[in-house]
Amino acid sequence: MELIANIFGYVLDFWYNICQNYGISIILFALTIKLVMFPLTLKQQKSMKKTQEIQPKLLALQEKYKDNQEAMVIEYQKLLSENKYNPFGGCILSLIQIPILLGLFYVVARPLTYMQKFDQTQIDYYIKEIVISENYSGDNEILENIEVSDEDTTLVNATNLSDEEIQEKIDEYKKIHRYYELNIIKDKDLLNLEFLGINLGDVASEDKSNLKLLIIPLFTVIFYYISLYVVTNATKTKQKPMKDADGNEIPMPNMMVMNLMMPLMSGYISYIVPQGMGLYWFTNSIFQIIIQLSMKKFLDKGNETKLIEGKKE
Repeated sequence: MELIANIFGYVLDFWYNICQNYGISIILFALTIKLVMFPLTLKQQKSMKKTQEIQPKLLALQEKYKDNQEAMVIEYQKLLSENKYNPFGGCILSLIQIPILLGLFYVVARPLTYMQKFDQTQIDYYIKEIVISENYSGDNEILENIEVSDEDTTLVNATNLSDEEIQEKIDEYKKIHRYYELNIIKDKDLLNLEFLGINLGDVASEDKSNLKLLIIPLFTVIFYYISLYVVTNATKTKQKPMKDADGNEIPMPNMMVMNLMMPLMSGYISYIVPQGMGLYWFTNSIFQIIIQLSMKKFLDKGNETKLIEGKKE
């Protein structure tokens, strides 16, 4: 995941250097991922169309060879070969989404490490300043201008903490604050995290009084549901129930339940992680809707052309 996160960090930092806005950078990052994944998306869509085309033939084989499982397997393999169909051809895109989401989460949770490429020593210096500020009761004007370094020991001594104690407090701070790099960014204003009045480093579950933080999780659910509806509607076909060799109906997964639970799950995750993750998720869904509708129109037009040419022959 760290390798993927480092690569994603370079891409996100590239867009940030151009637009100087974290939110717009995430949107452009989502678009970049969609464009890179487009060949797989097209392959998945064609695989779904092919599934619809061979479904009647598969059902016919099941009916014909319901008493001969061995012959059924042979004819099934022949059917796949003749139609150049791989039943797992559309699965790659679904599987690859998991490392993409995990890799992006690493970046969103630790942008200083993966996006800004700070080393841990630099990050610890910033945490050290926070620790010192929490344990210093001297002149506030001095405190506001501190920049901690190995040579700067005056203020450290003023806290009455030893180097070992400060290091312990740094380690403790990291354990208590899961998104400590985002805290540093907000405190030092290292990145522009504001997007349409929402700080993308905030976490809705940790600031329940800020109702604005519910907007992105809500949009994540809505647009994820719409994208699933568009995909399902694009591949919808009237199919007879599939049966096994004994003529018993093969139970299929309840897609309605899955299509309901997946958006809700994405919304919940967006609620408990930094807002930047949710922004990517619902932006990705918007791009998915646009791409899906465009491909459906393109593929349907291609099928109509083939049908007309077939009638002419």
